[in-house]
Amino acid sequence: MQARLVVVSFAAILIAIGMSQLRDMQLGVFPEFSPVYVEVQTEALGLSADEVEQLLTVALEQDLLNGIAYLDEIWSESMPGLSRVVCVFEPGTDPMVARQVVAERMT
Repeated sequence: MQARLVVVSFAAILIAIGMSQLRDMQLGVFPEFSPVYVEVQTEALGLSADEVEQLLTVALEQDLLNGIAYLDEIWSESMPGLSRVVCVFEPGTDPMVARQVVAERMT
């Protein structure tokens, strides 16, 4: 009976300490699990997937978006009437900076 009381008391103290630390914990402690990415979608009604790729997707990938700072990879998808280009940035890149850099290259 004596040991049970000691164990329960110790567990209660640990729970109280943990709860007090949890209240003061900053959100920055938790890591980001998804990479920062910016998606550019371009609409071209009436064009086939091949035409969209030739006229829009390749031009976006090679001319406009290639060479952006902190860019890790670019991948794209061409569908009938729609081009989708995704720019994945290096870990730690500020999402707002990534959006701004892509927007500046698009104008």
